[in-house]
Amino acid sequence: MLRNRTLSVLKARVISISISQWIFSFFQLVCALISIAWLFVYPPSSGYAISLMAFAAAMMTVHSGMNRFQKAIWLVLICILLPTEFRAIKQDRQTASIEALQERAVQEAHFSDVRKGQEQDFQNITEGFKRTLVQNEHEFRATQIALEKNLWAAKTTQTQTQPHALLHVDRVITEPKQTSIVFHAYVVNDGSEAASKVSYLTKGYVTDSLDHGTENEIAQRFESDWTLGSHMLKAPFPLHENTALPNDTEPITTKEITDLLAGKKALYYITRLTYSDSTGNWVSDHCSVLIVGQGLPHACVMLNEQRYKISVNQR
Repeated sequence: MLRNRTLSVLKARVISISISQWIFSFFQLVCALISIAWLFVYPPSSGYAISLMAFAAAMMTVHSGMNRFQKAIWLVLICILLPTEFRAIKQDRQTASIEALQERAVQEAHFSDVRKGQEQDFQNITEGFKRTLVQNEHEFRATQIALEKNLWAAKTTQTQTQPHALLHVDRVITEPKQTSIVFHAYVVNDGSEAASKVSYLTKGYVTDSLDHGTENEIAQRFESDWTLGSHMLKAPFPLHENTALPNDTEPITTKEITDLLAGKKALYYITRLTYSDSTGNWVSDHCSVLIVGQGLPHACVMLNEQRYKISVNQR
């Protein structure tokens, strides 16, 4: 009877030990499958591998009666879970960096849109301000022109109602010939009193072109000739008398005459008159350019103004 009882106790202990070993073997299998899946298929987030490794370590502590093979399995699992955790930490950091870069790109795109909108608003405001300035400038210019016209009309009315002299070139007569070209400037006084201290200079210049630069050059040459000397009438210039003034044109060469008659060159002729009356000292300039074969002479852009004020020193 004692023998049967002893066998029963031993059998129960063997069964108990076998059940315990099967339970720990099951945990080892589960841990092994999870570790292999994390290592080769789907790496976990940080914290999971270290948690499973802690569980394996706990199982090793409470697992009594382990053989060498089971210990080796727990050690292998721990060795697999440790680098898995390191890789998970590295992967989490990379993911966090990528997400941070993406978030930064989104924010920069948003800020760029905001900045572009602000720049567009500022540009619209600037353009509106410029349009307002241009409009105000046009309105101011129109008002200024209207005032200048009114002042000019008032000045003209005042000038016309008080005694004054008005010397100007009435007409220029040219006589192209085979060996020379003769021109005469006729001056008339259309004012209401005689002009005194009359000085004048009439001169012609042969040029190759009709551009603005040529006119500037001709104007400079005439100003230089005017500085060198002009002619002065001894007697006052009477009213409404049409007088031809002699000119001081330098001799024209035969080739220049041929080119003028052929229309290859142009002839500028300029007349300046300075005079005095009861209202002050005045200047009248006249400039015309002639090209033979192109009809009547036409006015120059420069040196074409009547009765403008000049001081005694400028005379």
